[in-house]
Amino acid sequence: MELRRLHAREQENRTIIGAILLVAIVFSASPAWAGCMIYIVDYNENRYVWGPLTQECTAPRAPFGNWGVDSNHSLKYDGEQFRGWTNVEGHVEWNSCTDSPYDPPNCYYYNWSDCTEQYATGVRAYASWISDSLPWDCDVYGPIYTVSGTFMRLYELDDFFGGDDFVTELTYPTVNITVSPSCASGCSGDSGWMIPSSGNPYVATASVNVHVDIFPASP
Repeated sequence: MELRRLHAREQENRTIIGAILLVAIVFSASPAWAGCMIYIVDYNENRYVWGPLTQECTAPRAPFGNWGVDSNHSLKYDGEQFRGWTNVEGHVEWNSCTDSPYDPPNCYYYNWSDCTEQYATGVRAYASWISDSLPWDCDVYGPIYTVSGTFMRLYELDDFFGGDDFVTELTYPTVNITVSPSCASGCSGDSGWMIPSSGNPYVATASVNVHVDIFPASP
């Protein structure tokens, strides 16, 4: 009787061990989960400023200033994110005071519209963002990727002469970006140049383009 019980227990143990080995084989034969990643870069162009501005009216720094950008994809930094038109102090800057004695018309302080406004061209990457590895395949994306909540919050940047001075906030419409080819193996697309839907206060403007890359993460 005891021998029969021991034999049954041995068979049960063998069955459990076999099931564990089978599960291990199945999982080891499955491909490693790769996941998906999203990379976004924001660009601005056709930067246009008319004012009024009082951000840099105090000596000794008046009136020119270097402008940075807080946005939905990055924070402001000292890197000409909203690049101006005149080279001052090692940066390409904006006249940031339109009060007297820096008021228009004056071709030293203004370069546009009969020396009454300011304009700068040249594409600038002002923000970037990359996701963590997302726990799903990239084929859940495409052929449209929607970006909403795009904004640029402009600041005249100061170093040791006080804090950064807010200039304006520009907001942009929701955009549906066509991405190609198949996102399963990697896709990309651009929004095209967008103009702001609002500015607060409305003292400046710029076109914005949103570029998106969607690609499998490394296993």
